[in-house]
Amino acid sequence: MRPKARRNLPLRSTLDARALGAVLLVLIFLFLTLRMTDLPRHVVELPQVQHPAPMPGAMREDALRVTVQRDGRVVLDNETLLPQDLSARIRERVKAGSPRKVYIQADA
Repeated sequence: MRPKARRNLPLRSTLDARALGAVLLVLIFLFLTLRMTDLPRHVVELPQVQHPAPMPGAMREDALRVTVQRDGRVVLDNETLLPQDLSARIRERVKAGSPRKVYIQADA
């Protein structure tokens, strides 16, 4: 009896593209849903205007956005303030480097 001959099979390392795509899709979905939960909870129904003007500066990260809600609460960047404390808080933020422009969102 002859011993079995050993075959030298080359090792093949491949990546399953479908599995990689599925994992990436799940990660993107999780990332987007987690980012959606971080959005501010202050819902404001903005009034309708005749001639709206674009304000791209309002989307900057360091922009000063003041929200006046229907019930009279004043919110500065997700922090509810008393109206008398607002001016001091804006001065602090301007000294820290924020632009000297305040964007106001008022509830309809």
